[in-house]
Amino acid sequence: NKLERFVSKNFHTDTRHSIIRKSFLLFSEGDDIDPDQLRDNERLLRSSPTILDARIIVVPRTTPNWIVDVIVLVQDVWSLNISGSLSGPRSVRLGVDNINVRGYAHSHYNAIRWNALDTLQKFQFRSVYTIPYIANTFITGQASFIWERDLKQQSLRFSRSFVRVSTKYAGAAEIGHYRIQ
Repeated sequence: NKLERFVSKNFHTDTRHSIIRKSFLLFSEGDDIDPDQLRDNERLLRSSPTILDARIIVVPRTTPNWIVDVIVLVQDVWSLNISGSLSGPRSVRLGVDNINVRGYAHSHYNAIRWNALDTLQKFQFRSVYTIPYIANTFITGQASFIWERDLKQQSLRFSRSFVRVSTKYAGAAEIGHYRIQ
């Protein structure tokens, strides 16, 4: 279908191979094969919002027989999501979520709301930018700017979760300004 190819080519971005290699893989060239690590890596890839499915295949070589090739197959999800609602001529909401900005696995969500009948704040805005697994440290960074009727927030957050069983340290640090009405 021509329309499907046009939309896919112009509005969808696959995750870059270098991003998968640098930010998501728990192993690198020359490492010994560890089946538990490969299972953890498949689970880690699948837990990413940009990847629908992932498989890691080990292909033995004939010569020399102590070397193998590792093939990483990923299937990306659709990267651009648009949402919205119209509640009469005086109230509208529109949101755009790009979960794979330029193939870097970054996420950028923007939403606006307009309610002409709201006496406190007619226009509302929300923007959140997330960078997962910065430079293979498994630290995720997030910047938020929210200017809504009941919440005003500007924040910067860094977090690291227990990615695998052998992860020793996890936690989060956040700095920001919040005003809840």
